Amino acid sequence: MSKTTHIICILDRSTSMGGQQDEVIRNFNKFLEEQQAVEGKAKMTLALFDSGYELLYDKVKLQDAKPLTRETFKIQGSTAMNDAIGKTLSRLMNKKKAIVLIHTDGDENSSVKYSQGAVKELVDTLKKKWEFIFVGGDINAKQTGSNLGFIRTANVSNTGTGTVNTYANFSNTTSAYRAGGLSASAKVGLVEDGKFAVDSSDSSNKSVFDFSLENPGLDNLSISDLADLKAQIHNKK
Repeated sequence: MSKTTHIICILDRSTSMGGQQDEVIRNFNKFLEEQQAVEGKAKMTLALFDSGYELLYDKVKLQDAKPLTRETFKIQGSTAMNDAIGKTLSRLMNKKKAIVLIHTDGDENSSVKYSQGAVKELVDTLKKKWEFIFVGGDINAKQTGSNLGFIRTANVSNTGTGTVNTYANFSNTTSAYRAGGLSASAKVGLVEDGKFAVDSSDSSNKSVFDFSLENPGLDNLSISDLADLKAQIHNKK
């Protein structure tokens, strides 16, 4: 019996996202529709954050998840990102197969329960079996994501194009992960278009699969170990 994939989305709806409200709604809904057409069992958890936190869907069957609207994706408040990530992950830590998709356009500024270190501890524990994608619009997603323990990040512009790229990254990676787990999703490169996007020749912007191909002798390492080694090499540059 195939495992159920838990698709966990954590989306920023703070005031700075106001200019992209309609684009997020449109592209998230396209992502949802695409995933509902993919074969295999899946459940959706959707957390929205600003100064506060709202769990819009909590482990609902993917086919029962409803599209976002202006009423549900309501722009307001500041950016309590650490609390949103920490609260969401803590609820689901016992799940065996999950992909976590995080979209924000701002740095943490108002969490009260979870520190950066506490979130990183959760992520470091879960990334051995789960996939994580952290996308930032016009912020240094690589640096911010790395501080929280994320290996796979994408820098996009806080524009319509950047939002399209964000949810295309989410959809492509999720489809691969659902079909083949970490070994499949690791082969999916992430599209970047933001001001902090790295040069395509930079190894940190390549998939873990590409990294292994360019470094003979590493094929005996797990996906998680390859990703950790790739991050360590990049951080020393």
